[in-house]
Amino acid sequence: MATSAPPSTSTKPDLVAVIGTTGVGKSQLGVELAKSLVKRAAAPTAGEVLNHDSMQCYRGLDVITNKATPEEMDGVPHHLMGFLEPGDEWGVTDFQRDAISKLWIRPRLNFHAQIDELRARGTLSIAVGGTSYYLQNLVFPNQLVADVASSSRPSSPEPPSASPKTLDDVADFPPRLLEAIKALPAELLSLFFVLPALPDISTPDDFPPRFPLDLLPPRLRSPETLVPALYTLLKTLDPASADRWHWRDVRKVRRALDIVWEGRRWEDVVSEQQQKSNEGPRQAFRTLIFWLFAENQALHPRLDGRVDKMIERGLLLEIDELWQIAHALDAQPTNYSKGIYQSIGYKEFEPYLSARHRDPSRTLENHDELRRVFDMGVENMKTSTRQYAKRQVKWIKSKLLPAVRKLEDQSDVTVVLLDASAAALHLAAPESSR
Repeated sequence: MATSAPPSTSTKPDLVAVIGTTGVGKSQLGVELAKSLVKRAAAPTAGEVLNHDSMQCYRGLDVITNKATPEEMDGVPHHLMGFLEPGDEWGVTDFQRDAISKLWIRPRLNFHAQIDELRARGTLSIAVGGTSYYLQNLVFPNQLVADVASSSRPSSPEPPSASPKTLDDVADFPPRLLEAIKALPAELLSLFFVLPALPDISTPDDFPPRFPLDLLPPRLRSPETLVPALYTLLKTLDPASADRWHWRDVRKVRRALDIVWEGRRWEDVVSEQQQKSNEGPRQAFRTLIFWLFAENQALHPRLDGRVDKMIERGLLLEIDELWQIAHALDAQPTNYSKGIYQSIGYKEFEPYLSARHRDPSRTLENHDELRRVFDMGVENMKTSTRQYAKRQVKWIKSKLLPAVRKLEDQSDVTVVLLDASAAALHLAAPESSR
């Protein structure tokens, strides 16, 4: 499948992108495209790879993040890969900034001057990765509604000194929102007023030591009661925002409630960003996107086999290293929604590693329960990998492709669908397929 369009007269710089699920050969295709460009242009910098996988930006941990090996890179420069420490966070706005920098576009130049500078460089960048949201925000700057619930805010490990807020603190909120706050049941109203004093992630298990739990209503002092109460609060004050998140996704529910505490609702954020989207160019690049797609009956066995291969290549050693880093950085339970700890495999094998560290004398060979926990980790990782691949396809179909179809000049973005089902079956080495 390809979007057909008349020849473009665009003056935008060119960008090639390779997208698709995990395990279809994106890295391999990116390298082959870059090498082809180098050969055709007889210039060593004619084609370079720009990583847009949110996990591969972390230093080391090459197995769990499925980075291409130096042999697989085959001399092709790869940018935005392996430069962050495990405790660091790097979001879509960071990617957009750093990607533009790697493309040699200086932010202080106006758009036309940026185009001239990129063209003068004579290098075609090939964006390769599985985080299509990052790529979409690069190709369509100011066109995406930001994931406001994932934005960061300052947090402190110390217990808060602020007292709960009162109605006086929300007196200047929009009338509809103020009335909704006043109509809250007593328990939810108390929870709403204490929100600004709560730590970043709002479950009591995540609270710092000595945190004064008596700030919370008595019934809400356990994760089992507080987590659903937070979602109910959001659902009451901002139903449109609540519909975007699963009630168990505490981090995003909290971020959405932070927006409410700014006196805004989700519809206000959408309106503001739609207004911003009218400023500047609709696309930053003239883009050719290769979408590698494999049917599930070919892809799923491939993904299962790759998990087994990753374990053989030292996955557990990397996860153990990451486990020790996490516990050295923070005595609190690991937050699986932040940074490198989102990588598939870490959460799934943490019960096994915790059991190993509690009693180092136990091994898979001499302890049946440890073997059971290990086998469960393997199956959970395989399941999580298949589910992630499903979400990747869903994003492309429901977000990226509709954005392309809405373009006034569709010649600026062309999508080519490549059937990777056969490749997913016959490529022998899992690490060569990303």
